[in-house]
Amino acid sequence: MEEYYKILGVHPSASDEEIESAYQSLRAEYSRDRFLEGDAGNIAAKKLSKLEEAYNEIFESRKAYAEKESTFKKDEQALISASNAIKQGDLLKAQQQLDSISNKNAEWHYLQSVIFYKRNWINESRNQLEIALSKDPNNTKYRTALNKLNEKANFNANNYQGGYQGGYNNYQQNNYNRQMGGDGCMDCCTAYCCTQILMDICCGCR
Repeated sequence: MEEYYKILGVHPSASDEEIESAYQSLRAEYSRDRFLEGDAGNIAAKKLSKLEEAYNEIFESRKAYAEKESTFKKDEQALISASNAIKQGDLLKAQQQLDSISNKNAEWHYLQSVIFYKRNWINESRNQLEIALSKDPNNTKYRTALNKLNEKANFNANNYQGGYQGGYNNYQQNNYNRQMGGDGCMDCCTAYCCTQILMDICCGCR
């Protein structure tokens, strides 16, 4: 691409207006000189052809980049809206925002895992967290969420097999919430407290 800018005699950081001005000036020159006799005319004709190619390629590239940037910004805003909707308990809106996103990055899968968790779809939630980690292996938020989710699942499975009726949420009252930075709430069966496994980690999820 840099070669195309050289043909127009402008820097890659040049504005669209500067590129257009350089193009029009050179185009007028080469269009005139191509009618010269001998090699001068042939050289000018070739330069004119290369000029047209460079001009078209530069603006096609800039158009594609602008469209990509626009999509990126829309996706980022949709992620923020999805995160806010989750905090407000509006899972339908949150899912609609996620569904509108074209680039499903690590944060997308993380937020999807939160929605699945709040719907009590534990396996689906775990799968989404694992995908998020595969895309961003060093993300502490994702790894902590997955560890907490696995810990909850293992605790409930072990106590179910042993006939323990207290459940993981009762265990949270005296110990687990404190580990997660909670306040040891008295009723962890409420919708808010049940979602602390993921939402305490993601309440600042954007």
